[in-house]
Amino acid sequence: MAEQFLMAIDAGTGSVRAVLFRTDGTQLSCVQREWEHREDPRYPGSMDFDWVHNWDLACDCIRGVLEETRIDPKQIAAVSTTCMREGIVLYDKDGNEVWACANVDARSNDEVGKLIHMDPELEKEIYLQSGQTYALGALPRLLWVKDKMPEIYEKVAEIGMFNDWLIRRLTGVEAVEPSNGSTTGIFDLRSRSWDASIARKCGLRDDIFPPVMECGSIIEAGKGHEDLSADPYRQGLRRYRGLHRGLHRLYAAKRRPEGLCRRRGLWPAGLEAPGGPPGGVHGAHQRPVSHP
Repeated sequence: MAEQFLMAIDAGTGSVRAVLFRTDGTQLSCVQREWEHREDPRYPGSMDFDWVHNWDLACDCIRGVLEETRIDPKQIAAVSTTCMREGIVLYDKDGNEVWACANVDARSNDEVGKLIHMDPELEKEIYLQSGQTYALGALPRLLWVKDKMPEIYEKVAEIGMFNDWLIRRLTGVEAVEPSNGSTTGIFDLRSRSWDASIARKCGLRDDIFPPVMECGSIIEAGKGHEDLSADPYRQGLRRYRGLHRGLHRLYAAKRRPEGLCRRRGLWPAGLEAPGGPPGGVHGAHQRPVSHP
């Protein structure tokens, strides 16, 4: 049997990369492409995410790894995705992207002020439940879209993160992985699932939340699509001569703190200080714990 490999695709703040590993964790190749999140001059502090160009860059990374290693794409057993936290993508009912922003988008300052004015205690209440403040969270950004782009807001059918966006682009399946999805601030950390009541308290719709799939879940490419040959995501995959047509296992990503703690045997309790942004010391616990 031919040797099998694992691929990870990382949609970071300043770049996207594809990394190929042996099943023992040995890294074989990494191809990286920088990307920029441009400010819309109409909205100071904005950082738009260009999903068309950035998908091209991601596919270029995949193709580059395959060209560099010269492996048969059929030897890739599974793909996992990871990404910057807090960046969000909004989709319409047909699964098309209609709006997206990078993680440090700062256009929604006015909406934060409105939320605080509406209920000065609400941010703390949401934080104790979700672990997320208004800063970098999805709540004020969704309010911004509602206030500034109502025609887009009316089209929104689902919200997702960038690791989920990569999965969707590869498979046509939309789901959210909780360790990153929780950074929207619309999650209950204890149940590891959406809490629509948080959205309602902020005057937002409560019907835009896709299914939640845990780290390590297997996502089948094309699931839910009757005609795979007509699936634009699968067509895109073949067009970029990336992963082979038969690949159907993609594992939802886990955020770095949880991933590192599991990898180094620190679960269910322990600490680790990983490198790279945002740094800090991360711990793993048997139950959700929010800083008081």
